[in-house]
Amino acid sequence: MSDKTPPTVFAKQIDLLYQNAPSAILASALIPVMFLIFLTDFPERKAIQTWAIMMELVLLFRMFTIFLYHKRKKKKSFQVKQASSLFNTGVAMASMIWGSLAWWIYPLTGDQSTHFLFFISLIGVTGGSVASLSYRQLPNYLFICLTTFSMLIGLYRTSGHQNTAVAIITVVYTIFLLKNVRIMQGNNEKMLILKEKALAREVKLKIASKKTEVASRAKSRFLANMSHEIRTPMNSIIGRTRLALDERIEPKMRSHLETIQSSSKDLLALINDILDFSKIEAGELKITNKPFNLYETIQSILNTVKVLVQDEKDLAVTYTIAPDVPQAVVGDSLRLRQILLNLLNNGIKFTENGFVDLSIECLKSTDTSLLLQFKVRDSGIGIAIDKQKHIFDEFAQEDDSPTRQFGGTGLGLAICRQLCQLMGGNIEVSSRPAQGSTFTVAISFQPCEINDLPADTTPGKIEQKQNAPMSLLLVEDNEANRILARMVLEGEKHQLVEANDGLQALHILSEQKFDAVLMDVQMPVMDGYTATRIIRSLENGDPVTDVDNQLTEKLQKRLSGCHTGVYRTEPF
Repeated sequence: MSDKTPPTVFAKQIDLLYQNAPSAILASALIPVMFLIFLTDFPERKAIQTWAIMMELVLLFRMFTIFLYHKRKKKKSFQVKQASSLFNTGVAMASMIWGSLAWWIYPLTGDQSTHFLFFISLIGVTGGSVASLSYRQLPNYLFICLTTFSMLIGLYRTSGHQNTAVAIITVVYTIFLLKNVRIMQGNNEKMLILKEKALAREVKLKIASKKTEVASRAKSRFLANMSHEIRTPMNSIIGRTRLALDERIEPKMRSHLETIQSSSKDLLALINDILDFSKIEAGELKITNKPFNLYETIQSILNTVKVLVQDEKDLAVTYTIAPDVPQAVVGDSLRLRQILLNLLNNGIKFTENGFVDLSIECLKSTDTSLLLQFKVRDSGIGIAIDKQKHIFDEFAQEDDSPTRQFGGTGLGLAICRQLCQLMGGNIEVSSRPAQGSTFTVAISFQPCEINDLPADTTPGKIEQKQNAPMSLLLVEDNEANRILARMVLEGEKHQLVEANDGLQALHILSEQKFDAVLMDVQMPVMDGYTATRIIRSLENGDPVTDVDNQLTEKLQKRLSGCHTGVYRTEPF
């Protein structure tokens, strides 16, 4: 091995030599057979037979070395240098047998055609070795030099004036082959080195990519956790402020509290955007498909938007629903509400006077699917054409200058686009500056009959539950939120029992029945998702392994065959 050849490249060169050897050996094995078949009139028949046997034995030895190499190369005791030495030994033995054809067999006949056959065979075998042995110089030099030197001896021992010319041609040919060996071996080695560097870079890129992916997921989890932790006190601030505003207070204090409440809601909206975006990035946001009343959902969205308009601007908020749009569909009403509220709020935000309109059409309807189109039009400031292709990118805003008039994170439309994609739809924009904008959303739903809606979602049922005192279990690890919930719910005459985590809630549920459970998500000991999954499994009679057998038996007796409503204690 050359000092300049890296060990890994040297090992690859030896491996390639062994890989190429079988085809060269097979070709070499055919030539002695041809000699035996066609040289029936050769004067020294035993000599040619002996030579053929010696050649086949050497070739068998080389095949055996190849077998040993492939058998041992994966073992820890394998040494590349020993494999290289064994290969060179086989090449040297083969070259000496080929050479004996020249110095031993060649002079035994005076037939010019036989001389020509032997000479052409040796020239062909020698030239062919350049390609098959091109990965290392030593075996190539051994084969060429030993073979051609034997040819020169054979020519010297054979009478005839033309042999001098043939010897000169042989020397020139040998020099030519040796030069080509050096060039080919150098090029092959450079290629292997470059390939090894490319593979090393590819491995590094994969490692870096994995690290980046892990870091991205960690960042998303961090944002989700931090957003949740920030939202918890923000909910408490907003709730306490609302309770304070319900009291009789002096105008100046009311103004301060209203400012606090408004600022808190803005901050909570920003946190919600970050939380949703980080969940989408982390792949943790799931789309749920449940039957819901589309008309009621749209009406609820518009009522929310109209309150905002009445408080801030004098705009006409209108809507139209095409006659072929069904009243009930199966899909994610919460995410549809989030998309439309974002688009309508943007329309109000960027429209000083005029209108904001929502229209709903059915683009395609089959027995198993519905494609509904929602258009939100406004007469606002519009969007520049060069900005429209980036408007759905993360953190992108139509006006990103330091002096921009409208605030925001630039996440709202990015979240809308990703939610549309998760729901099997898409979102587009058409706009001109000073002429308003139109956002078009197409989302796939499944058809549903109005009678298929859950009974407890009808207005009468909801109103009945809201007006009647209820027995509630509040599962919340934050004390401030528990105090706030207690003040609000007990003020409405509801009976409240509190738990600090999901496991404590399960113990309480095993002893007492509740009308509903208000469940936080992130809690110590046991989170809300796990606790809710255990409740649903036991209600359905499915086995659970997350809690001990004693608690499981008590919960089964209490929950089996029943259904208890479980609701998140924070906006989702």
